[in-house]
Amino acid sequence: MTHLTLPVIAPCSLMEGRSIRAVLTLGALDAQLGKAFLLCPETGTTEVHRMALKSDVAFHTSVTRVI
Repeated sequence: MTHLTLPVIAPCSLMEGRSIRAVLTLGALDAQLGKAFLLCPETGTTEVHRMALKSDVAFHTSVTRVI
């Protein structure tokens, strides 16, 4: 098994519990889920944010600490 010194992120590919469990079992400290979940009612995102997620802007990636 290869040991990495940098964190590995698999963006938008973890869509079900067994995938999350697999990456945690392999040594990940956390799992990143896809932004599609931000459209779920439980997230509490604003209508403005939801509109942005559905627009063409959503196809461009940026890194942020907040929603």
